[in-house]
Amino acid sequence: MTSRVGNPAVNADTKVYVGNLPYGCSWQDLKDHFSNAMGGESVRFADILTSRDGRSKGCGIVTFNSSEDAKKAIETMHDTEIGERKIFVREDREGERGNDLRNRIGPSATSPDASVYVGNLPWSTRWQELKDIFRKVGNVAHADVTMGFDGRSRGWGVVTFMDPQCAQVAIERLNGTMLNDRALIVRRDERARS
Repeated sequence: MTSRVGNPAVNADTKVYVGNLPYGCSWQDLKDHFSNAMGGESVRFADILTSRDGRSKGCGIVTFNSSEDAKKAIETMHDTEIGERKIFVREDREGERGNDLRNRIGPSATSPDASVYVGNLPWSTRWQELKDIFRKVGNVAHADVTMGFDGRSRGWGVVTFMDPQCAQVAIERLNGTMLNDRALIVRRDERARS
């Protein structure tokens, strides 16, 4: 299931997220695809993300020896094919959630009351733009736009504030505001509460 070549616990800027993988793709296939194209010494670790039953989620993480190699992978490996499927490659942002987020910014920002769901986003909205919009309300710990396996926005995201009180302010001030002719839906993130 996973490759344990090297130490995977490295800086986040050396990791890339790879989506739209064939479900039969193994970690070795993923590693070989990047190693063959970029040089075998640049790839440090490869992993296929799986569900609880062990089935592939159709995506994975590749860790490189340097942030330069990771950037090169994003630039050169996006839209290459594995098993006749065009993959997409982007920076890995998922590691910023959960315990990692709690360790970096403290427990208050991981409170369920610190997160808001943002719906009806224009398809072109990316996490950085979302973070910049909500930064006007308070200190944003994390922002993410949910992407499908095809690399396209699903039209919604989650913003987590350092201070849970900012989430309520965001709902009051930003719900219904317009972004590229679309009225934003801003409410409590119910998934964070479950």
